[in-house]
Amino acid sequence: MSLQLKTEEVRSVAGTALTGTLANVGSPIESPARTVMILNGCDDQVLVSWDGGTTNGFDLPASSAVAIDCAISPNENNAKPYLAVGSQFQAKHDGAAPTTGKLSITVIV
Repeated sequence: MSLQLKTEEVRSVAGTALTGTLANVGSPIESPARTVMILNGCDDQVLVSWDGGTTNGFDLPASSAVAIDCAISPNENNAKPYLAVGSQFQAKHDGAAPTTGKLSITVIV
């Protein structure tokens, strides 16, 4: 058996469309996610949440990226080894509003 990676459609939003309030970035995920890659191609810091805005999430500096292994600690606090189906990414600018670029989110299942 060989390793197979499947990705969902990339979710993205123009930096100029971000406001100071969390807003959805694309649709909720359709498959359990093992890895999430987030690229902030904007010219300013962006705050990203992946639990529908329940928590503020984390800041991602301008022109940076992060890859998150959702299966890293599966037995901690009853955590599942994936990001659950239906999880919704949200984002907002955190400080000055971006004037260029876009935020992109890739989900690997």
